[in-house]
Amino acid sequence: MLDDPSHDKAPFPFKLSTRRGPFTTHNGPWYHWVGNLGALVAEQSGADGIGNADGHAGDEPAADLGLSTGPQSDAQSDQTVSRDETVFRQGVRLRERHCNSRGHAHGGFLSAFADGLLATAIFRETGRPSVTIRLTTDFLRVARVGDWMQGTAYVERATRSLVFVEARAWIGEAVIEDADTQVFSARAVFKFTD
Repeated sequence: MLDDPSHDKAPFPFKLSTRRGPFTTHNGPWYHWVGNLGALVAEQSGADGIGNADGHAGDEPAADLGLSTGPQSDAQSDQTVSRDETVFRQGVRLRERHCNSRGHAHGGFLSAFADGLLATAIFRETGRPSVTIRLTTDFLRVARVGDWMQGTAYVERATRSLVFVEARAWIGEAVIEDADTQVFSARAVFKFTD
């Protein structure tokens, strides 16, 4: 059924991620997007004079270092987006193997997805490798087999040795996050390893 790879089609502007570790690769396929959210929204709305919304920059989200996603503002949650906002997203089409016996995304899988989002945000912001010290995940709603789940994360602050990060994920193929479809939020502390 939905463990058939032909069901893994990702919505625009996501593309297949190819540089992943063995655990993540085994649990994929994974997709990503890095780009200017405001330009993409304007392009999809048919606005002209906005420029190119090249959401396919880089091979992986970590390829575009130094771009901060920052927390989502109330204006963004109301579908108003800055034309200058650059975002990264990671996404996955939920398959049976990601779920429990009821067809709901397994909490362990959701936590692993959160961990990957958080680590990506750290590397994008700092260019430094890190490991998870503490991860807290709040599960907010059910995600099911066949759902498209996407998420993002951002660095709250970093010290010489520690970094504090937040992530969130939601279901749906729209490029703008909808708080009503949020699956989880997560907070974590990572330690730099270099």
